[in-house]
Amino acid sequence: TNKVTNMARFALALFALILGCTMCGCDALGLFFRTPWVHEVPEETLESWFDLIARGRREGPLSPYYVEFLAIQNIACNQIDPLGPPCNASAPTNSKQALGNSSLPYATVWEEDLAKIARYFPLFDRVYIGTLWVDNWDVDKNVSNAEAAAQQAKVARRFLELYPNVPNMAWYITLEGSVNDIGDSRAASADFADFLNKTTTALQALRALPTLWSPAITRAFSTYTPATLAAMKSNLAYMFSLQSHPIMLHFQDFLGQSVTFTFPFFYDYSKALTCEGDTVPYYNLLQSIADQQPMLAQVKVNMEMFAERLEHGEHGENNGANIVNANPSEIAARKACYDRYSLPIGACWALPHWYYLWTYANATVYAPY
Repeated sequence: TNKVTNMARFALALFALILGCTMCGCDALGLFFRTPWVHEVPEETLESWFDLIARGRREGPLSPYYVEFLAIQNIACNQIDPLGPPCNASAPTNSKQALGNSSLPYATVWEEDLAKIARYFPLFDRVYIGTLWVDNWDVDKNVSNAEAAAQQAKVARRFLELYPNVPNMAWYITLEGSVNDIGDSRAASADFADFLNKTTTALQALRALPTLWSPAITRAFSTYTPATLAAMKSNLAYMFSLQSHPIMLHFQDFLGQSVTFTFPFFYDYSKALTCEGDTVPYYNLLQSIADQQPMLAQVKVNMEMFAERLEHGEHGENNGANIVNANPSEIAARKACYDRYSLPIGACWALPHWYYLWTYANATVYAPY
């Protein structure tokens, strides 16, 4: 038993050495948070998550627990959040929201949950506020993009009514998208440009603040030819050229969503994307666009800290996959790879996974179960 305990301590110490900050400094790591988690876990669990962050803030930037900013994915109920309070009472026509419970209207802010998170806002240098997953949104229709912007602005306006004096506040665009799908064609990039521009314009009209967006890379970089890469770069650059307001992009590295997990403790990386093969070249491509397009204000990596236990062989929460914490040694190796290539790490998904990686315990932190 002592031998096993000592090995576990050594592994955790090694993980801390690699993942934590060194004497050379560290990236401005941020963490995503989903508001419904507040009512899905016991109060003491929520407190333990933020207590570790508070410890890191007390210890300063060299602490392995130091987190610079928080990004709240969503603050209002919507059709993609099966664990949240029911919110289908006033959902739009043709909504995907399940019927049967009308206790909280669609797009209503989770005010009680938000109040419990807001007490931690002073811990962070910046807090990005997302709104909601817009119901019945169709990106290739201008009218739908206008409705999506209006729904997001409604939720953002309510946040400002509740919390008018958050000095470290910024905006987060909850709807994500795929970098690859957007870059597939000029038409797709134009459609998403319309959505982004309408959204940021609506948010900036409420309060002029920095804006963060976190789409995913969803295909292996090796699937592209020089010609198709050039086309993707051109289409993405075109999308940002149409923006009226700067957007910071922290792209999902897809190294959680492409990993599978099976009990008792096996992670399958055989089909997963990789740091050197995918994240590095995608970062270089996006940064080359930022060098030319000032509306792409920043490029960083959203280092996914989870894996998926599949249901019926399909990835994704909406397909029934359970989301579990990533393999700590893989996270440490990936972080070391990003450091080796000088890739800046931004807002990472997500706070509970980060906490449980540091406490070296695996858990399913959100459902569907």
